[in-house]
Amino acid sequence: MRDRDATAASVMQKEVLSKNRKALMLFGTFHLFHSNSSAPRGLESAVQSYEKEYPGRTFVIGDALVFAGSAAPANDEWRVRMASWPAPVLVQNIKGTWLEEVDQPFFSKMVDAYLYLGPPELMLVEPRPAEIFSNKDYMAELRRRAAIIGDDFVTNQTNPDALSDQDFSPFLFP
Repeated sequence: MRDRDATAASVMQKEVLSKNRKALMLFGTFHLFHSNSSAPRGLESAVQSYEKEYPGRTFVIGDALVFAGSAAPANDEWRVRMASWPAPVLVQNIKGTWLEEVDQPFFSKMVDAYLYLGPPELMLVEPRPAEIFSNKDYMAELRRRAAIIGDDFVTNQTNPDALSDQDFSPFLFP
């Protein structure tokens, strides 16, 4: 469970890169970083893992600002700077921009571009369907996996008593 990236890297190497094919990988950004110094040793991202043999073949687009090397600017500062941006917009030429100045390691070593999806208050999520919670076998399996991981966030998602109406809001940031 902890090294899920190794499987993605293996598939990319065997089925795509070694055969000179192209692929679109849709994963959480942390799984796709070119370099991630915060990852435990031996648990590199999928891209970081296969780029040892296939360097420069992957274009990584970050859709969340992570701030690996510095503190995040205040929300108001971001809103002002991005207010004139259309949404969505893909920012590719980051070198020398204020984005690189905010977090140079993120925008020079981890991702190649940034996908701006609009202000946080407009971001939506898919509410969890009620059928999931009524499927006893599925919920038991989720609880079993959550116990192995030992993560409260994951564990609480399987506990009906820990859920609230906020968990079913279509807005990511209520």
